[in-house]
Amino acid sequence: MSLKNSRLLVTGAFFLFCLFAESELYSKTSFVTPGGTFELIGERGSDERSFFHLLVNNEEKFQGLTGYPVSADPPVLVVLHPFKENPSLKNTLRVDSLEGRSTKIQIDCSYPPEVNGELGEILARAMLLRKHYANQPPQSGVTIKSFPSWLTRGIGLVCNPGAGFVLSSELTPDTEVPSLEKFLCQKAPVSESDQVLEAYNSMAALAVKAGMRGEGAKAFRDWIGHFNAKDPRVSFSDWPDSWSLGKVERLWLLLIAGQERGDEGTLSILGTISSLKKYDEILSGLPTQAHSIALLKKEKGGIFTSQQLSSRLSALRLQANPLVIPLIDRTLNLLSQINRQSLKKLLAEEKKISDLQGLILKQSRAIEDYLDWYEMTKTRTKSGLFERFLAAPLPPVKKGPVGRYLDAVEERGW
Repeated sequence: MSLKNSRLLVTGAFFLFCLFAESELYSKTSFVTPGGTFELIGERGSDERSFFHLLVNNEEKFQGLTGYPVSADPPVLVVLHPFKENPSLKNTLRVDSLEGRSTKIQIDCSYPPEVNGELGEILARAMLLRKHYANQPPQSGVTIKSFPSWLTRGIGLVCNPGAGFVLSSELTPDTEVPSLEKFLCQKAPVSESDQVLEAYNSMAALAVKAGMRGEGAKAFRDWIGHFNAKDPRVSFSDWPDSWSLGKVERLWLLLIAGQERGDEGTLSILGTISSLKKYDEILSGLPTQAHSIALLKKEKGGIFTSQQLSSRLSALRLQANPLVIPLIDRTLNLLSQINRQSLKKLLAEEKKISDLQGLILKQSRAIEDYLDWYEMTKTRTKSGLFERFLAAPLPPVKKGPVGRYLDAVEERGW
């Protein structure tokens, strides 16, 4: 081969390499959350911006809960893999040490990711590991720290936007709420029903919120920085040393019972109007025209948006008034049919759901009117609102010619 041909071969190979590198560069996108907690990497055109907003919300809620400031620690890499390339891929978390100088934490999941409690727990574990290994990366061959399930599931629920706290007598595993120490000893349900798992996650979230009150957030940050898993045979659970178990337990029980006013983490059965209002608030976040669910079929990232919507509606269902539950169920069914039904059928079903919402509102008002009438007819005491009118003297009667004539006729008699 001549020198000229060799140069042409090398030049061609370099040109092909540049084209390949450029295509890879433009096919990938990378977004870093404002606080530097997450770096999202995904395929260009997969509309991963919706998932990026979820990471931003998780970051904000985590910083607000724990009081961690923005730091220059390496971000957690969240890599989205197209579902068609690896359909069996599930949400996975791995931690590597980069030559002993820094820590690489990476989450791999298929796109579109399924937004559920499992993903929320993985994001919480990643944020905790990032803070734990901030100053000292893990040594090669050392087991990665494992945080207790009440902590990761609790933070995962608090930081996951759209997740609801579900606490009622039907959802708790026992007829009585266990002591905090007993709850911390419990393992997170694995094969139990969704209701039992939701109750566990909610109780864990309220335990985290109770512990973070006051100076609890600072004590928590110190504890995470020096976290060392304890032997479960010696200690009931890993627990921040500065958190008073008795004090936290009293607040935790108040949160579960719903006795602390103004706490958004405690919910009770809503009225019909309040349930419909929250239902409308959830749908108002849709990016489609007139906030249409059916039009998600034509939107990029519509599947991911529908999953988020289903998660929020499922949380609302567990606290909604019974009159509104059929409306939520039909909406959830519509969301599950977006990829299976034609747009025409989806729009027809959405119209029926809208009619059902109007009917429920009409029923609710009729019920309220009846109850108001019932209360008024059964009362045995006077309200006192009209006493001053009854006590006022009657005004003098003024009569004209007709009145005087009628009086004269009455006096004569017929």
